[in-house]
Amino acid sequence: MYRVIRFFESHPEKIPDYPLVIFDEYQDFNFLETKLARLLYSKSPVLIVGDDDQALYGFKQASPDYIRQLAQNQDFQRFELPYCSRCTEVIVEAMTKVISKAKVIGRLKNRIDKPFKYFPPDKHADSQANPTIINVNCSVERKNCRYIGKYIAKEISGIPTPYIQESKQLGEPTVLIIGPKQFLNGVKIELSKNFVIGQEEQQEEMLSILDGYRMIGNNPKSRLGWRILLHFDPYGNSENIISKAISNNEDIIDSIVSRKYISKHYQISNIIKKIISGTDLTAEECEKVETGTGLALEEIRNALSNADKENSPTPGQPPGGEALLPDIRCTSFEGSKGLAAQYIFILGVNERHFPQNNPPSNKDIYRLIVGLTRTRKRCYMISCNHFGSKRLNPSIYKTWLGKELSREIYVDKVYIDGLAK
Repeated sequence: MYRVIRFFESHPEKIPDYPLVIFDEYQDFNFLETKLARLLYSKSPVLIVGDDDQALYGFKQASPDYIRQLAQNQDFQRFELPYCSRCTEVIVEAMTKVISKAKVIGRLKNRIDKPFKYFPPDKHADSQANPTIINVNCSVERKNCRYIGKYIAKEISGIPTPYIQESKQLGEPTVLIIGPKQFLNGVKIELSKNFVIGQEEQQEEMLSILDGYRMIGNNPKSRLGWRILLHFDPYGNSENIISKAISNNEDIIDSIVSRKYISKHYQISNIIKKIISGTDLTAEECEKVETGTGLALEEIRNALSNADKENSPTPGQPPGGEALLPDIRCTSFEGSKGLAAQYIFILGVNERHFPQNNPPSNKDIYRLIVGLTRTRKRCYMISCNHFGSKRLNPSIYKTWLGKELSREIYVDKVYIDGLAK
């Protein structure tokens, strides 16, 4: 992008002109992107769309300040889109309350003031059916007590068929589960027992160490396989080893001096092959593969199973049958941008998890706004008292929302045991 900008600056006559240039999600543009945008619309009419309440891409140096500056620029005519035809009345009220609370603690100082209104013609029936955000608190969430996932599975099983059909007509997931990765992992494991989980459109980590083991299991000298293993389990000067192998067109494994390092990964790769084939593991093999990958055996099986399903029919569409199963997607707040679903589950609504800071930062608040406004029908906010062995405090967000939340649903062993009856 930098080179394109420098070229256009040196050769302005080369800047193309169009009948109209449109930029969407402008609140997530960084400096270089806005500079290129200015060069392009110097020759063409432009429409710029964005919402500074949904600025989540700070990781790429994006800033909502750029769209805020445009809102004050007299060269632009400003249009507002006040009505929300996606969200129910309670979600619109909740967002209004969040913005008000955020301002009280000194956040969103330069926010563009704009109306955000409930749209009865589209959302009256949905609002009547879902008058509150569902407030769920689980007594515990840990490896042998995945209460969050069990509760969500129960709720998904009760989604009305017309909701599922509507989501498919819109080309959207039926269910969107949003939250910090540490909470999503356990939920995915639990849900995969009874549902197919769709692939995330945006992933924080595209590769897994399991990809490396699968590759060297098929080809012990796989260059890409060893590159992946060196990335997740660095050895010596990994970058020099990889660079040398590529430059000399050699196998990476030949540049790894330590036979112990190689033997360790071959052993884990062989265990992975056993898991894929369905062969039972010894206690020693279980311990070795869990230690080597940093994943629980159940998580490994789930990840390998999902990889094998990449070429399977679309989730929710059984071969030869009508698509009546809900499409389910688990993602981060950043990954949920641009998505919508009938049911939204927001996880980890606990202090230091969501929000990460106390008081919440602007980024924490943007995440809450984005999460809430994905909702077409029903939204759940789920917290827990214990995560693993750690005691957690409730999130300030539940205090902020107040009457928009339902009476608390407490999920403990008694509740979970009742699901089996």
